[in-house]
Amino acid sequence: MVGLGWEVDYLLYGDVRPVKIDVHPGITVRYQPTLQNIIDLINKGHYDHIIRIRLMLAERPMYIAFVRRSNLPARFHTMALTWPTTVPRALWLYLESYLSIRGGRIICASKRLYHLLTRAGSAPILIMPPVPSDYFVDLNDKSIGENLRIVYLGHLNRYRCIDDVLRLFTYLSNMSGFVPALVATHDPRNTISNHYHGLLSNQQCFRYISVNRQNYSPELDDMIKDVLREADVLVQPYSTLDSPLVILESMASLCLPLTTRIKGIPELCGSHAFIAHPKRFFPEAVRLLSGLDGQRLVEERRGLFHRSRVLGYDESAVRQRLFDVLG
Repeated sequence: MVGLGWEVDYLLYGDVRPVKIDVHPGITVRYQPTLQNIIDLINKGHYDHIIRIRLMLAERPMYIAFVRRSNLPARFHTMALTWPTTVPRALWLYLESYLSIRGGRIICASKRLYHLLTRAGSAPILIMPPVPSDYFVDLNDKSIGENLRIVYLGHLNRYRCIDDVLRLFTYLSNMSGFVPALVATHDPRNTISNHYHGLLSNQQCFRYISVNRQNYSPELDDMIKDVLREADVLVQPYSTLDSPLVILESMASLCLPLTTRIKGIPELCGSHAFIAHPKRFFPEAVRLLSGLDGQRLVEERRGLFHRSRVLGYDESAVRQRLFDVLG
């Protein structure tokens, strides 16, 4: 988009003070303390399109009120990312999606969200999270090593089931045939994140790579891409999203996802993933990994190769769909 003359701002709130980071020519990340600060930026920003991605639940009425009262010429779009687990939440999803747009569209990140909102008469559009083309690996370009290379990519908090990952990786590090590595975003202002960062920094069982939450750079993207290219299995016990980007990146990289039967992951991966029960993650993960030999890994990679191309979430395809929406 930037190459075609677009300018993109990512507006994030929840920071202590305003921070502006130019991550790439034409792409700027602006951290702000509150949602009201974000609204103030929008009012001053002369934006053509505003795509609401995620908001705190308690602050969504505030954003809806802003959209309904706004006199800005911008078109307001919204993204549906998470599956409603109860009827009241489904009703709220319908209402919120309708009220959060003005002159725009509802963008769904998964097929089941798209079908749900279509049945509600919302006329949504399906756009999965985009994965750059250089993440997609050919079957002949990924070797089978002597040891299984296993990686976790994510955040340091209990919400992401990091305790399950630590238990699994500590166990595997004491077994032959496994090489675990943990790459995690560390937020120095968060007490829980600091706790896990301290534990991981002081252990010697497996490799730990810490990524500061605010130190984004193109080099970080390259590092994540290389990690997934080298890994055989991605351990991702939990996600709040229907189409987690890291799962899509893993599939494109022919890195077998080891995850749980939650959200839209089974539909996303099809049969080409190791699916453990959320409440029995550790024993089932150990069982699944212990039975993964070179022949099975090749078969699963072949399935991931075809599945990732059928879903059509490469950057160029997603970009075209987004252009169709934005006009």
